[in-house]
Amino acid sequence: MSEYRPGFENNILSIMKDSIRFDSYLNDKLKGLVDIQEQGVLGVDRATFDGLHDVEQDYILHQMSSKLFRVEKRHIEDMKHLVSSDFSVRIDMPAGYRFEKSAKFLRLFHRRLVDKFDIVKKIGSDSVEINQLGKILSFGDEWVDKELVIRNRLVGDKFKNKKLKDIFIDKKLDLYTRDTSLIILYDNCIVWVENISDDDTITLSLNRKILEL
Repeated sequence: MSEYRPGFENNILSIMKDSIRFDSYLNDKLKGLVDIQEQGVLGVDRATFDGLHDVEQDYILHQMSSKLFRVEKRHIEDMKHLVSSDFSVRIDMPAGYRFEKSAKFLRLFHRRLVDKFDIVKKIGSDSVEINQLGKILSFGDEWVDKELVIRNRLVGDKFKNKKLKDIFIDKKLDLYTRDTSLIILYDNCIVWVENISDDDTITLSLNRKILEL
């Protein structure tokens, strides 16, 4: 190539230097916009993202994705297409990750965080660990001697004679929060819902050791 076109190497080096400068500029300008949340979830505020230039949006999506999997141009295009949707939606990404667009956030997370689970709290137990989400539920006296089921939401769930989906929407909780909210059932009836219920006899905490894995 050098023999065919003298100065070829210098042109390539010049393009590389410009690319490094361009990347450094975007990194400094957009630093801090990607939020690293619990369980390795990456998120960016929708309002902030929507206010960015198209090139800056591509950079943010690439920055998020490259932390989790080998990202290609088609992945960025798929995510940008999703952002333009009017609904809260998500799509599959490589390595078991999912990209979600909701009203307030864009998120990248591993699909295991929204996989369905069903855990039984046995009679006499005063706490249950939900390792999938790094959460711990603790129970007061009235619940210790009861068998409870802890799970995430299912289609058709009702709480206090109202569709749980409608309650979540009224609370303006996004799709990811809905799917990771813990639900407690006693005798096949929902008695407590994370982010909805206010009950001093049931407390929720985070297992920091699991969250750091």
